[in-house]
Amino acid sequence: MTSNERFRALQQTLWRILALALGYAGVGLLCLKLAMAPNYAIPLFPSAGLALAALLCWGLGVSPGVLLGSMLLNLVLGEERGQMSWLSSSLIGLGAMLQAVTGTLLIRRVLPGTLLLVEPWDLLRFNVLGAGVAGLVSATVATLTLRSGGALAAEQTLDSWLSWWMGDALGVLIGAPILLCLIGRPHAIWAPRRLNVALPLLLATLLMSYGTQLVQSWNYDAARNAFEREADGLLATARQAILQPLVPVQALALQLEQAPGMSQQTFRQVAGPWIDDTVSALGFAARIERRDASLLDQAAIQDGLPDFRSRDRQRRGDVQPPADEAMVVIRHIEPQQTNRAALGTNVLSIPHAREALLAALQGHRPVASAAFMLSQYELPTQGVVVYRAVRPVAMPAMRAPAGVVFSTVRPDLLLAQVPQSPKGLLLCLLDRSDGEARQLAGTPGCIARRADLPQREIQIDFAGRHWALAAYLPRNDLGAIASASSLPFVVVALFSTALLGALLLSVTGRTSSVQALVRDRTAALRHEIAERERATAALKDRERRFSNIFEHAPIGIVFTELDGAVREANPRFCEMVDYPLASLLGRRTLDLTHPDDREQDIRMSQALLRGEFSSYQRIKRYLDRRGSVVEVRALVSVLRDEDGQPYSLLGVVEDIGDQRRLRDLERAREAAEAASAAKNEFLSRMSHELRTPLNAMLGFAQLLSLEGQPPLTPRQHEWTHQIQQAGWHLLDMINDILDLSRIESGAMRLSLDRQDLPALLQEVSALLQAQWQRQEMRLDLHLAEGARWVQADTTRLKQVLSNLLSNAIKYNRKGGEVRVSSEAVPSGQIEIRVQDDGPGLTLDQQAQLFQPFNRLGQENGGIEGTGIGLVISRRLAELMGGSLDFEPAAGCGACFVLRLPAADAPQIAAHELPGVARRSYARKHELLYIEDNPVNAELMMAMLDLRPSLHCELRADGRSGLQALRSKRPDLLLLDMQLPDMDGLDVLRQLRQEPGLAELPVLVVSANALPEQQAAARALGVRAYLTKPLDLPALLAQLDALFEDGTTH
Repeated sequence: MTSNERFRALQQTLWRILALALGYAGVGLLCLKLAMAPNYAIPLFPSAGLALAALLCWGLGVSPGVLLGSMLLNLVLGEERGQMSWLSSSLIGLGAMLQAVTGTLLIRRVLPGTLLLVEPWDLLRFNVLGAGVAGLVSATVATLTLRSGGALAAEQTLDSWLSWWMGDALGVLIGAPILLCLIGRPHAIWAPRRLNVALPLLLATLLMSYGTQLVQSWNYDAARNAFEREADGLLATARQAILQPLVPVQALALQLEQAPGMSQQTFRQVAGPWIDDTVSALGFAARIERRDASLLDQAAIQDGLPDFRSRDRQRRGDVQPPADEAMVVIRHIEPQQTNRAALGTNVLSIPHAREALLAALQGHRPVASAAFMLSQYELPTQGVVVYRAVRPVAMPAMRAPAGVVFSTVRPDLLLAQVPQSPKGLLLCLLDRSDGEARQLAGTPGCIARRADLPQREIQIDFAGRHWALAAYLPRNDLGAIASASSLPFVVVALFSTALLGALLLSVTGRTSSVQALVRDRTAALRHEIAERERATAALKDRERRFSNIFEHAPIGIVFTELDGAVREANPRFCEMVDYPLASLLGRRTLDLTHPDDREQDIRMSQALLRGEFSSYQRIKRYLDRRGSVVEVRALVSVLRDEDGQPYSLLGVVEDIGDQRRLRDLERAREAAEAASAAKNEFLSRMSHELRTPLNAMLGFAQLLSLEGQPPLTPRQHEWTHQIQQAGWHLLDMINDILDLSRIESGAMRLSLDRQDLPALLQEVSALLQAQWQRQEMRLDLHLAEGARWVQADTTRLKQVLSNLLSNAIKYNRKGGEVRVSSEAVPSGQIEIRVQDDGPGLTLDQQAQLFQPFNRLGQENGGIEGTGIGLVISRRLAELMGGSLDFEPAAGCGACFVLRLPAADAPQIAAHELPGVARRSYARKHELLYIEDNPVNAELMMAMLDLRPSLHCELRADGRSGLQALRSKRPDLLLLDMQLPDMDGLDVLRQLRQEPGLAELPVLVVSANALPEQQAAARALGVRAYLTKPLDLPALLAQLDALFEDGTTH
């Protein structure tokens, strides 16, 4: 993967992480409408399903998106409810990510490969592992986090865990299929489910969510109403209990007004029934003038209270009444055992009672004091005293009251009488008379209860005090009650929606499977129909073929009855016996058999019918219609029906004479091939043996022509020129014979490519420059612009053009002209015409053209030639996809037409070989020449003298050459192919295996010019393959190209 591809992959992963985080948080926030108080658990949390689907489709690399999305969601929740922190959000997010990763790994383990969710068993495993098992992770982590952070009470832990797990599980069951339909792969499986699964499931989820909202709203209203009814009932009961202590005060006051001066005994009898847990004390305080206090004391002592004494209370903070103020002295109080110390106390000296007492003395209604701490209890106990003035009936209305009836009340005991609410409602009693509320009774701290708690409050006029009584829930459980009431509906609705999703997945998957099965069955049916059609056609074709075989078989075939009567015979059998088919039908084959062979035929046929063997073969003789003997090989077999009973005989008859003639022809062919192989081997050996002396002859002749010390005379130059001319002619003859041999044996290999016809003609013409000058001829080229490029082998096209031009020069008149023209023909070929001004060819000569070694009567003339040049040229033209023909020229001369396939023109750069002038290189170079022929070695050393910078060592065999190479690596190796101890190819193979010599440049110098030998050498990495006799300019060009460009450095 390239760096750009890695960057794009990383960028795509980051975008997917961001999309997953935003989608997770966004969907979670939308689902908060379904949240069930008092925790964060949601009965449906599709974000869990989105996370699982995203990891299944996009891989585990996007799992950080789940962490980020969950953290964002929980931070928003914490901001709203003030119960979250970064640590809690991170831990819950980590749990959500681990849940998605766990679900992905589990599903991939049990459902490897492409996730299709087609089969019900696959859906069950997907839902159990992805929703049920994996959902345990996030629920456990989140519940522990909330519990440890104090956001969750202990009694709520199990409910919260269960709600969280259920929300994630149902979210996976609903959310995962929706997202899989959008991003699932393969696209062909999941995309069609968007309308059939995702859309219905999404609509069902929205409708279910709306229904859940309505149900929760209804349940909340019902819970609120139930709370208010419960609270109102509880408040009414509590109000009655609170006002109950006023009754004994009123009753006792009325009795005292009717019967004043009540004794202690009578008062105990009257007040005793009114004493209970709520009334701590019930008594009567007489109003007297301070000067009359002694009279009251004497009356009390006489009434059985010997310790009675009227007095002001002298505690810290008590009031010191004025001396002229009347006293209100406690005369009677019950129960005395707990309140006896209060007898004789002037109530007006008690600060918290003075104000209420004075108010009571001014009117006829009970007046309650503010709450104060009761002194008769060891523990701090709050109480309230209610006073009611007593005005005897016989007393004038304008006179002061005779005293007051009082009752000490404990508010906490008043509320304690109220039965506890089965709904867990609590009561709180407050005194708001003085502008600032004061708690009288109820749960400690209820005065500071939260305003958002469900509560009902009533106002109570308690003896002139403004009391407030509230009934409230300690927690805002109405939402929880509503959610709990809605839970069955929510669970059933969500589970039904999840089942709908699973059903839709199964149905669509089953539909896809059925469609695929239908397609497969349809394809199979079509294939079966096609196969039957093909079988029918094949049967018909087989029948036709059998009929054709029967009709055209080179052997005779005959069907007969069991008694040998002919039922059917093919033409070849009729031809053998020289009878028409009509004459053979019904005739027994025994009648056609030679009399001497009939007895054995009868015996063999009877054994065949008895089942002794399934067929038999024998050589027998037939007599044809003319009575001639036809020797055949007959194979007779019996045909049986399904029951194994014979019903016909089949005879296959082969004319042995034809077979014998075929064997003779095969032997003749093998002999011809052996002779051809021997000829090729002979020509190859002769080529090598002839090239070796030719190499020395032409090489030294070339060196003589270049020798300047002493210079050759003109006559000597002419002699060396004649030597070279004769040598090159002999080489051409050898090459022609070898080419003809290769063509005839099919061993000629061509490399066809685009060729520039004008350039090749100029090059060939330059090679024949000496002949042009000697015959004083000129070349006239007329090449059409659109007939320049041909498809041909470079070397072989040069060979054909050279042969045609050479013949046009040799068989032309002196001072004549050779015209070469080209044009494109409609067949897609280029037509090249070569015409001379010579005497032309007679009709007999034209008929003998293109015959090997036929010089058309020029054998005794002075013109050199072998008689195979035109034969080779025509065969080469045909191998290159063209042709070579002769056309009579108008007037005189001969015209040869060469046709070759046309080709498009490429850009080709020309390459010029350097000359043969003496030249030195920039530095000295070491060469090694492995050659066993001393003459060839001396010739090479003489040629290398033209390059003084080269120093060459000689080795006469392969082993010594390899040893020299290993001891000192030269810059170039010159190698002969046929060495006395080993083949040149073996030298190359060993050379390429040497670490320091594997890249050594090699030039092959060999008399073996066979193409397969050259191909094998080039496959081993030789730089060039030069054939003997050596062309000096070509050799020097290779050396210059090698050492001037620094290849060996």
